[in-house]
Amino acid sequence: MFDLPARDRRSLLHSAFRCGIATAGAASLARPLSAHQVGDTTEPSNRSSASNFARSSRGVAASVHPLASQAAIDAMRSGGNAVDAAVAASLMLSVVDGHNSGLGGGCFIMLRTPSGKCIAIDGRETAPGLATPDRFTRDGQPDPMSTRVGPKAVGTPGQVAALDSLLKNHGRRSFAQAIAPAQRVAEEGFVLEAYGCKRMASVAGLLKADPGSRSVYFDSRGQILRPGDTLKQPDLAATLKQLATRGADWFYEGDFAKQVDAWMRANDGLLRQEDFRNYRVLNRQPILARYRDHSIYLFPPPSSGGVHIAQALSILQSYDLTQLHDKTPDAFYHLLLETMRLVMADRVRHLGDADFVDVPRGLLDEDYLRGRASNLSLKQVMEAVEPGQPKDTTPWPKSPAKMPDAAEKHTTHLTTADADGNVVAITQTINTTYGSKVIVPGTGVVLNNEMDDFSIGAGIANAYGLMGGQANRIQPGKRPLSSMSPSIAIQDETGEIFSCGAAGGPRILTTVLQLLIRHIDLKQSPEMLLAAPRVHHQWRPATSFMEAGLSEETQQTLKELGHPLKTLTYNSTAQALRCDAQQLQAASDPRVPGAARGL
Repeated sequence: MFDLPARDRRSLLHSAFRCGIATAGAASLARPLSAHQVGDTTEPSNRSSASNFARSSRGVAASVHPLASQAAIDAMRSGGNAVDAAVAASLMLSVVDGHNSGLGGGCFIMLRTPSGKCIAIDGRETAPGLATPDRFTRDGQPDPMSTRVGPKAVGTPGQVAALDSLLKNHGRRSFAQAIAPAQRVAEEGFVLEAYGCKRMASVAGLLKADPGSRSVYFDSRGQILRPGDTLKQPDLAATLKQLATRGADWFYEGDFAKQVDAWMRANDGLLRQEDFRNYRVLNRQPILARYRDHSIYLFPPPSSGGVHIAQALSILQSYDLTQLHDKTPDAFYHLLLETMRLVMADRVRHLGDADFVDVPRGLLDEDYLRGRASNLSLKQVMEAVEPGQPKDTTPWPKSPAKMPDAAEKHTTHLTTADADGNVVAITQTINTTYGSKVIVPGTGVVLNNEMDDFSIGAGIANAYGLMGGQANRIQPGKRPLSSMSPSIAIQDETGEIFSCGAAGGPRILTTVLQLLIRHIDLKQSPEMLLAAPRVHHQWRPATSFMEAGLSEETQQTLKELGHPLKTLTYNSTAQALRCDAQQLQAASDPRVPGAARGL
């Protein structure tokens, strides 16, 4: 059973059913193309029978979909490494998990190479050249819906460029080989299951209003697709075929960019061919945080995750979290929530794209963080938390101009590892469910709505209820602030590697924080730490969110300490892996029907 306090352990299994937690495997997801049919080999027999956990001495992968995880393993079996596996999985998710991510979105990639170097690759979307704050107003007032639905909501996609660059610099196989399994599934189709259809149905009206989306997600009678229906995407298959044949330049400088440009001009959109042509993948310096006996590599701005996870770990360093968790779990969760309040308040004032605004490096100063946490008490909720102002205002370093290229030239997370020491963590997104709800006819590509991740006005929250400040205001070419937090932790003495990431808007960074703590402090396996209940606080609204897995006794104590509690169906979804000298382990979140696979 899970390594949890006894009273939380008793309620976890019961709450799993209320939270919709399931471990549905590939075998239970009947579809024309099953997980073991993606490649030209049979599914490995030495993996764990549980679909959300796998172990191997050669290679592992975890994602939110069995077909994506199996595509990763097939890539490694065909001579590729963990990089090839991650790119194959990412592209497959563009086909089978299109409500979360795809070619029309962006990503952050954290890579650990066999030499031990960690690299942060920024494939985040950028604001179009025509995007200025006045473009997102109505009657002189900020118009949040214009950043969420329709042509104006779309930022320049970065995922294709990031995957292409990653593969050319660190992979073994070609882009065409990585694309082939995804192209096949797009052509032949796959059977939809309940979880994906629920997401589709939740935005059915908006999808139906867009001709391109309507042609993909509705049947001949005009009804939204349902569980058991086969989703075929011939236009997306054609786009993937062009990418395989002509490469990423076709997407950014060729016919795809021209087609999107023409449609945007005709539909009052802002994205232009020049935006595609000017897009660059950036190679950023990871944040290196020291916590206990681990070196933790975190993603820097425009991710807010790395900065605030590092802040939180610094604050929590002085507490014995193991003892709190085992003996007084209410104090453990209280401490997490209060720390989250402190760091998320700083997010609003200070965080943005470091290439456009001065993000103060003093946010990670130990003296500053001690001052921030000086009012933190284990006996009650702090009365007021406001953003701080570090003394050291030295700006965060700007990125190099371009990611070096060997050829001279609602979010999801996946992770892969191989026996050579490659570890890849990719968090990719189109932002909210089905992004802008726009598919340019003939492309099959769902376009993002990342303009909603910018701040469009004082006091105006985005779709996730997050407030923003001047540092995250819209500017042409700027990358919107993100919570995506692909992370890698390395134990100093043994060299054991732990990788994790999550999906869930602002809950991403608080989830990754909890996963790291459960790995380092509580010594839980990837499978255990993913199943454990999570909490979340984002400063505004002033609400302490929790999953139903917390015991009633813990909930009552948190209320007595002053927490305004609200129960979430589930907080987020995540994937994790652990690599040591004996074995590679990967796990996918049991809250959704994901999958882990071993080679």
